Amino acid sequence: MTNTPFRSQMLTIPRFKMPDYELEGDGCSTKVILNSIARFRLRITSQTNSYYKSNVDPFSLSIIDPFGHTIVVQRRILSPDLLELTYQPMSIGEHQLTISYHNKMHRQLIIDVKNDETNCLSILKPFGPGLQRAIVGLPTEFYVDLSQQKLTNPTTNHSHLQFCLEPSYHAEIDYEQQMATVRYTPLVGGICPIHIIEHNKDIQNSPFICHVKREHISKDKPHIRIIGLSEQIIIHRPVEFEVFIDNPFDDPSHLLNVEVLTEDNSPVVSIDHQHTPYKCSFIPVTLGRHIISIDYAGIVPKNNPFYCQATQEKDIQLNGPAVNNQCLELNKPTHFYFKLEDCLSKNSTERRNLAYESGYSSNDDTSLNSSLTDGTKEITDEPNNYRVTITDGHGNRKQNVSIKNTNEQLDNNVRVDFTPDEQILFINISCTW
Repeated sequence: MTNTPFRSQMLTIPRFKMPDYELEGDGCSTKVILNSIARFRLRITSQTNSYYKSNVDPFSLSIIDPFGHTIVVQRRILSPDLLELTYQPMSIGEHQLTISYHNKMHRQLIIDVKNDETNCLSILKPFGPGLQRAIVGLPTEFYVDLSQQKLTNPTTNHSHLQFCLEPSYHAEIDYEQQMATVRYTPLVGGICPIHIIEHNKDIQNSPFICHVKREHISKDKPHIRIIGLSEQIIIHRPVEFEVFIDNPFDDPSHLLNVEVLTEDNSPVVSIDHQHTPYKCSFIPVTLGRHIISIDYAGIVPKNNPFYCQATQEKDIQLNGPAVNNQCLELNKPTHFYFKLEDCLSKNSTERRNLAYESGYSSNDDTSLNSSLTDGTKEITDEPNNYRVTITDGHGNRKQNVSIKNTNEQLDNNVRVDFTPDEQILFINISCTW
């Protein structure tokens, strides 16, 4: 719905000589965003003379929403001839702004309140093979990631999300993963437009064009198997897995496709198409959830898409009562053990002069980027050099720390004894070689 910027109606002629004025700011425009903080100003433009002094005090303004409810309008006098009005519209549609002078209605304006469609649509992430390729008579699917939409507005429901495509389809939402899945089977070849609609409008890049091909389908249809894809992956470390395709099509133009979706900076996937099984790899560069969609000619494996969680690596692993117990007693001696992972303890010239750190907190057991300073406890175990620092919440180092090698029947080689005398302690361990 479009309106002229100022649709006004002169209602009465006031008793008092009303000064000339103008309105400034987006808050009195014809388009205001729902739930936003809207502001505008009323500025008196008449010149002051000895008989009449311009003042904004006699002006009053009110806003009525489409349901007839009065919206709270906060007014602030910035100067004798400048008044600032602030309000927050909570409903979509036409709002009526009324300007009065000495309680006499003078002017009415229409303010059109709308959704922030640009921001709302940008957080939907459609992906998957069904948006790009498919085979006549074989089911395919695509997905819409709703997780960012949920983070932006926790009260959002998904009834405003719709799909429009020629074949019949089945759509469902996994509320745990915040993922919408749309499955369909194309019946004719050619181009199949797919509309993803939100708030009765196509989202960005919609409609998507899916290219549907015809293939001779034998009794044994293509089947996809994945081996070696772990749910837990480490940031900046290669993730490798193999994909087997049983009963592939004769047409060599049909290829394996792997798509990785993250909140941002999605990694590039490397696929060795020359040998089977296909060897796939990528390097995660961001923490958090990675969504992996795998397909062959639009055909997806069972449980597609796959979810992996990228975490920060702890090269130095700790265990023992000081780490395993959720609660330690104050002023009671305790201890823990640590050793380096096998991959870090190899005597390799490439690893010389490298440094690794692992930080633990007695409060939440999360990694910290603490730095080592003079006075830290240190032991040397060629070719590795270990350092241990225990500090309180203010960064003060604790001196009651004992470090020694142990020959106990445990898969560890260093024991650290200390006495917790603070509610929160930070343990930082580093190794250089």
